Amino acid sequence: MDLLNRITIKDRMALSFALLLFFFIAFMVFAIIKMNDLGELTSTLYEHPLKVSNAALKAKAGVIRMHRSMKDLSMSDTEMEIHQAIQTVQSEEKVVYQNLDAFVKSQNIQKSSL
Repeated sequence: MDLLNRITIKDRMALSFALLLFFFIAFMVFAIIKMNDLGELTSTLYEHPLKVSNAALKAKAGVIRMHRSMKDLSMSDTEMEIHQAIQTVQSEEKVVYQNLDAFVKSQNIQKSSL
């Protein structure tokens, strides 16, 4: 108890700041390690041999977004809304075709390697 009475408020504040800084740095290092692990896992998933199915799933999701945009197109009241909906459908259509193209190319590569 005598030790606590001898430590000044300034020293207590400095010690508290140092402890907080230590815990913050420790948490930061822990978070960086976990983010690195997550990045490696994500990289592994995208480089996996079954990534072809990812392109097919992205194409399917794009078709669903296109249908939603077409619904918005049919419910549009103004020419501006119609124009925006048409542009959205066209851009989503390009993405779907890119994903389908990637899917088909990867299927051809797999068949030729067999």
